[in-house]
Amino acid sequence: MTILSKKEMSEEDIKLQYITPTILAKWDKNRITMETKITGGKRACGDRGAGDVDVGVENKL
Repeated sequence: MTILSKKEMSEEDIKLQYITPTILAKWDKNRITMETKITGGKRACGDRGAGDVDVGVENKL
């Protein structure tokens, strides 16, 4: 039973009410992890990723 409308829900409320139950219905619970680090916070290679931005510096083509 949903207490809030979807527009009133936070991201966590949406995950708890809709996303998590759907995932658990299809996947083995023992294979699901939350917020698992896949790297030590370092890039796998020296290339800059699409999300990397130099703050205060204009990108030059």
